[in-house]
Amino acid sequence: GNQFFYKHKYYVDHNVLIPRPETEIIIAEIINRGDQVFNSEQEFNVIDAGAGSGCIGLSIASERNEWNVILSEKSLRASKILNQNYQSEYRKNCFLIMSDWLSAFQKDTADIIVSNPPYIQTDCPETEESVRNYEPAEALFSPDGGLSDIKRIISESRKVLRKDGLLFVENGFDQSEKVVEILKENYYEDIDIILDYNNIKRFTVSRNP
Repeated sequence: GNQFFYKHKYYVDHNVLIPRPETEIIIAEIINRGDQVFNSEQEFNVIDAGAGSGCIGLSIASERNEWNVILSEKSLRASKILNQNYQSEYRKNCFLIMSDWLSAFQKDTADIIVSNPPYIQTDCPETEESVRNYEPAEALFSPDGGLSDIKRIISESRKVLRKDGLLFVENGFDQSEKVVEILKENYYEDIDIILDYNNIKRFTVSRNP
């Protein structure tokens, strides 16, 4: 495990979400699926929406230097850490953008969008004290039963993704069915659920038709 994170030492502090080991699963899945559709004749764009420390996007950029990877973040506090990691891991195929989710992007620009958004229900009693004390609230909690940001990403991705582009979203341990419902409501197809190391339905992959 940790093949990506130990290869690259990323800075984190209390302004960004600390990367979980499970995040490696999604990085490997993105690289695997991206390889299947990548065509060197055309520009291939990956957006890490709400990049936080940048570990997902920077890991992908380092593994696939022919892909363009855009790290998008709206929090100024998180952007300081993101910029630090970007500078220390600088790659010419990686770009930083300040954006409130996907609002800064034009139509049909991305082949892959990945996001690990806030998905914990506001005032969720199960949240561990260590998480509450050391991780930024804006990176953890979301209104509407924890689904508000996920809904926005799913909706905005429909415009930004190219035809047959892929959306990868991380979700809470009990949200998988609701996320699939939201994806269907937004007309996504080929919806797959990816389990984490504890066999929890942690990630959802879908195709923009």
